Amino acid sequence: MGATMTNLIQLAVGMLDLGELKNLAEESPFLLLIVSAFMLLIYSFFFNLLVSQFCGVYASLAQDSEGHARLSRGEVILDTLKAIQRSRWRAFVASLQLDERTDFDEGDIGLPGGVKVFEPAGANPKTQDQIIRFGGHTDPSLPWPDKEHDADSDNQDANLGQGRFREPWGSTSRGKAPTVTSR
Repeated sequence: MGATMTNLIQLAVGMLDLGELKNLAEESPFLLLIVSAFMLLIYSFFFNLLVSQFCGVYASLAQDSEGHARLSRGEVILDTLKAIQRSRWRAFVASLQLDERTDFDEGDIGLPGGVKVFEPAGANPKTQDQIIRFGGHTDPSLPWPDKEHDADSDNQDANLGQGRFREPWGSTSRGKAPTVTSR
C-alpha cells in the first residue's frame, strides 16, 4: 500500500512518468478511471488551496493599503496644520463652539462637541413619530397617562400635516380656476 500511495503522490505532483499511465490504460481501464478521479480530486484541492491563498493575500493587502491611505491622509493634514498660523487655527476652533451643547429640538439640552447642520424639512420625511411623549414628572411611582386621551392628541398631530391649502387665486363660484386671457 505504501508504494501505491507514493506513486499516486508522485503522479499528483508531476514527478511520475506519464508513459506508465498508458500501460495502466491497456491493462485496466477501470483502474485508469479511479486514478483519473484521484487526480481530479487532488488538482481541485490544490486549486482551492491556491485560491484561498490569493484571497488571504488580497485581504491583507487591502487592509494594508487602507492603513497606508489613512497614514498619507494624516500626513497631508499635519502638513496643512503646520502651514496655518496658530492664531487662525484657534479662531477657527473657537468659531465651531464645540464646548456649547448642541440642541436637537426645542427643550432638548443636547450634547457638547457637535456641529449643528440644518436640512430641508422634506429631505427625510417620516409619517409618524415613533417616540411617544408624555408631559409631567418623571417619577416612576406616578401612573402613566390614559391612552384614550393621548390618542386624540396623536390624531390632531397627524392631521396637522394633512391640512388643506387655499388656492392662490381664491375660489370661484363653480370651483374652477379662472381663465387667463392674453391681450
